[in-house]
Amino acid sequence: MVSFSCLPDGCGRRVALVSGGGAGAVISADACEASGMEMPDFSAETAARLHEVLPAVGTSLKNPLDIGNPHPPLQVLRSVLEIVAASDAVDVIVIRRIFFSIKTGKIFSGATAASEGEQEELLQIPVDVMKKFGKPVSIILPDELTGPENIDLEEDRRKIRDFFFSHNIPIYLSEQRAFGALSRLADFKRTRMNGGRSAEHGPIEVSARGRTIFSGIIKETSTAVLDEPRCKRS
Repeated sequence: MVSFSCLPDGCGRRVALVSGGGAGAVISADACEASGMEMPDFSAETAARLHEVLPAVGTSLKNPLDIGNPHPPLQVLRSVLEIVAASDAVDVIVIRRIFFSIKTGKIFSGATAASEGEQEELLQIPVDVMKKFGKPVSIILPDELTGPENIDLEEDRRKIRDFFFSHNIPIYLSEQRAFGALSRLADFKRTRMNGGRSAEHGPIEVSARGRTIFSGIIKETSTAVLDEPRCKRS
């Protein structure tokens, strides 16, 4: 539901993965392949532009892209996302292992963590890039630390999640959830482009009861979003 609420038109299948660490980039590549999504190679032009922004040591300029730092300088992250978004080989951008949370950043990064002012700008960067290039952006935002002693971290994560939701950027807890959802969005877009016909099952029929439920929700709330309480009532 989150995916379709944020990206109602679906998305393409070609992913650019931007990660603040190498291990997660590998995990993401595996999850991407398992879901049926694709991580195409960057063109020579895109790779050259990334080379101008990122150091050669401690990074990987291929797709998935490891920028080598979960708390990159703001302009570096903005430049990287803009370069990737400008690529004709990319349909959707997935961001992972970037410390959007000040509290999480302080735990893992200490004195190099972002200040409050920097965090506000950091949160705005994916939004600006999505609007500028018109390409969907998704973010993997795991619960880094759990337990009652870390409840403030979960509160912070949820605030960040809600901020991105409000700008139509879906948030996922894991790579598997992210790429599984994106794969379904890609299937949905392909089905729409085929005139409502899926490759596996032919034309998709909506039942009369389904139309009635959906119409009632729109009249009641002026929105086409089905949240969990409405689903259960229906």
